[in-house]
Order: sequence, then structure tokens, then C-alpha cells
Amino acid sequence: MTWIVELLEQAQEFFDELAPDEQVRVAGAMRMLEAHGPTLGRPHVDLLKGSRHKNLKELRVQCGDKQFRILFAFDRKRSAVLLLGGDKLAYGVDRFYVDLIPIAEDLFDAHLERTAAAATSVKKTAAKKTRGRKPP
Repeated sequence: MTWIVELLEQAQEFFDELAPDEQVRVAGAMRMLEAHGPTLGRPHVDLLKGSRHKNLKELRVQCGDKQFRILFAFDRKRSAVLLLGGDKLAYGVDRFYVDLIPIAEDLFDAHLERTAAAATSVKKTAAKKTRGRKPP
């Protein structure tokens, strides 16, 4: 089974700003996540502590002297939603998680709200289309 990997705007911006060789490494990690889903573990993925979301994780990519981390979580549709990323060493090891986890949580909350609203809209549209018709 392959999993859907979805990049939110902030994750896409992070990816777009990488050098070509770094993009190759990060894209390879994303393909592994797509292939293995939630079973992909260390050293490629690790669970983040201190989040209000029990499933907030990081995709870990080493590229030379850079330690890229892409924060993500699996949503209700079983998609890996990549939220945002950065170079842990360049950002500062002490501040990276303190600063980025709350941002990732807010991005994931907004994603969950959007997908729930879209699902509700689809159900209402389907109900309107079948109203007054006899079942087949």
C-alpha cells in the first residue's frame, strides 16, 4: 500500500528553497514515507514529544552537515501531511522544537478543520442530489 504525502504551503516553501542536491535527499525521504507510511521509524522518522497532537512526527534527513527536519502528522484520510521544515542545526538545536512545534500544531489544526469542512460540504451536496429520489 502506498500512502499519500501532502505538502502544506510552508513545507513546499521549505522544499523549494533547498539546493538541488538537498531536494533529491528530501524527496527520497518523502518517497520512503509514501512507501512505508506510519511504520517508517528511526532513523528516518521520530515521534515528537511535547505536542498536543499525539501523532506529530518529524521526517529526518541528513545532508552533509545539515540536519533537515520536516514536521508532519497523519490525518483522518491517512495522508502524511508535511507541515513545515527547517535545518535544525542552522536554526539552533535549543530553539528548533520549542519554536516549530506550536506552529506545526496550528497548521495541522487548520488542516483538520479544512478537511472536516470539505467532508461536511461533500455530504450535504450528496444529500441534496438524492433528496426526493427513490433508491435504486
